[in-house]
Amino acid sequence: MGDLQGDGFAAEKPVHPVRIERAFALGRTEVTLEDYGQFIQASGRIAANDKGWGCVQRPVIYVSWDDANAYANWLSAQTGKRYRLPSEAEWEYAARAGTVTTRYWSNHAREACRYATVHDATSKNENKEFFWNNHECDDGTAQTSPVGKFVANAFGLHDMLGNVEE
Repeated sequence: MGDLQGDGFAAEKPVHPVRIERAFALGRTEVTLEDYGQFIQASGRIAANDKGWGCVQRPVIYVSWDDANAYANWLSAQTGKRYRLPSEAEWEYAARAGTVTTRYWSNHAREACRYATVHDATSKNENKEFFWNNHECDDGTAQTSPVGKFVANAFGLHDMLGNVEE
């Protein structure tokens, strides 16, 4: 677990082995505004802000850890199955999908637009407040995109990088 390429953030170092003791599963896509909306209606909690972007198939945004955990508990009660948030190690394992590259598709950031909604040419034109460098590609989306739009990783999981920062 950690920055296998050696060019990441300090918090990603040192690289270290982690053993995940039990099998786990993740949803193939992020939780959508539509999914989360059912929870809001049933629980009476405050709705997540969708920034006016609409599209119920976009990922839910602006939820706290407490909100996400409450959603998982509610979903468990609704389905009779056990849902929880993944640990950091579980999430990284699932996001990597068996790769040792910087990103699950390769070490090349320019390939991002096939796999994720990122700060790209479209985003650069529409989001002047972003101060970081944009990717040299164009996924055609300036904000979040509908879940599952891009190529999945080797484990069949979509949007593990980009779209909404987990």
